[in-house]
Amino acid sequence: DFDRFKVVNDSLGHLIGDQLIIKISERVKKCIRSGDTLTRLGGDEFVVLMDDINNVEDSIRIAERIQKEISNSFKLAGQDVFITASIGITVNSHKSEKPEDLIRDADTAMYRAKSLGKARYEIFQEDMHQRAVHILNLEGDLRQAIEKKELYLNYQPIVSIKDGHLTGMEALIRWHHPQRGLVSPSDFIPLAEETGMILNIGEWVIRTALNQCKEWREAGYPQHLAINFSAKQFQYKGLINFLKETIQATKADALTLEIEITESVAMQDVDFSVQTLRELQKLGFQISIDDFGTGYSSLGCLQILPLNSLKIDRCFVQNLLDNQGNATITKTIIMMAHNLGFKVIAEGVETKEQLDFLRQNRCDEAQGFLICKPLPADEIFAFIKHHQNKLI
Repeated sequence: DFDRFKVVNDSLGHLIGDQLIIKISERVKKCIRSGDTLTRLGGDEFVVLMDDINNVEDSIRIAERIQKEISNSFKLAGQDVFITASIGITVNSHKSEKPEDLIRDADTAMYRAKSLGKARYEIFQEDMHQRAVHILNLEGDLRQAIEKKELYLNYQPIVSIKDGHLTGMEALIRWHHPQRGLVSPSDFIPLAEETGMILNIGEWVIRTALNQCKEWREAGYPQHLAINFSAKQFQYKGLINFLKETIQATKADALTLEIEITESVAMQDVDFSVQTLRELQKLGFQISIDDFGTGYSSLGCLQILPLNSLKIDRCFVQNLLDNQGNATITKTIIMMAHNLGFKVIAEGVETKEQLDFLRQNRCDEAQGFLICKPLPADEIFAFIKHHQNKLI
């Protein structure tokens, strides 16, 4: 399958895209043997069937030959066009194997090559098929998880480093599957994002969190609550209206909610991000950049994004004392954020030594296992009452 072929169609038009397909097929023909079969399945996806090969290395040599041949530019519409290919390879090891199974396995390996960065080949392994089946089953279960009340929120305290008092909490989604047990968010959130389910899940998170805020406020514990937004949630055109309606329905205070987006999400379309973040701030929401330091934001963009705070990613905090580079980066982020007028929160604080370092360098707030692990609403409420809001 040829990488980013859609860009050619979108920029030069489908007629030019068709010409490119023809030129690609001519080059691929040069790379295969006279007895091999080349077919186009559709779009920009081709299949090569090779008989009488001794081992998988023969297939690899042809795959490398194809990639080298098409790496040279194509002259189209008066300009040079460059393209790369992702290739999946499978070997028929069982005589009873069905042709459609071979194509399925090669396709699975090809998508694995794409997920690992494109412009490469991957050889099919049985665990790839098992993972594909696992993901398909997981997707089906996830679609019913809200309805079956298998999703729930845990809450992790955020504290002032200066005086140890509770300043807020972060809502963290969890999924307890009846058969699989606890499913990691790193397994189901990317799946929800890919399938579009993240919008329904995200709406459920916001409603649940705002209702929880209201409940805490009525109990005499007004809470500031942070919620993570995925790329699809943030780019959803109905986001602002949904938030307005939800605030009205839950009778919650927008000022209690902080919306967290990663810097990579914010940087996908800076103009769109600026406009959306300004609208969110007008509603009263606080805005935070999560996992700061792991993406690719520029200082120039940080100056124009309407933000309230930055969160230092746990990967820097956890190695503060053993890695001089991480220590320097953390100090720099704190200093830069303060100069821009942003509050700084450190994630993943697990030791007193890390907390002391952050305090010495004037970091504002912290969260992590040193303070408290994420807990369900009733347990976190009891924890806060027991410590009388002073957690460190």
